[in-house]
Amino acid sequence: MNHYPTMDYVKFYVKYKTKFGSWTSYSYKGSDYTPYTSGDYYKSWTHPTVYTRMMVMVKAYDSNGHWLGSDYHTSGINPGGGGGGGDPPIE
Repeated sequence: MNHYPTMDYVKFYVKYKTKFGSWTSYSYKGSDYTPYTSGDYYKSWTHPTVYTRMMVMVKAYDSNGHWLGSDYHTSGINPGGGGGGGDPPIE
């Protein structure tokens, strides 16, 4: 997620798609209050390998906790790979 002047932090949520085509509900994965030098927010986690796709939702907030908007990104999951979700950054 790119940083904009009014943004003070973002929250990351993820849901997963099963091999049967249904989606799980969103689960909270954490927040990032400090954009990197590039101006991007990051969050990583280990995803379960039993799913085929994941959708990451990022919600942006100002310093008063007001929601500024959301962004979404969907990507495939390598069934044998495991590893982290949320990297590379959501742009």
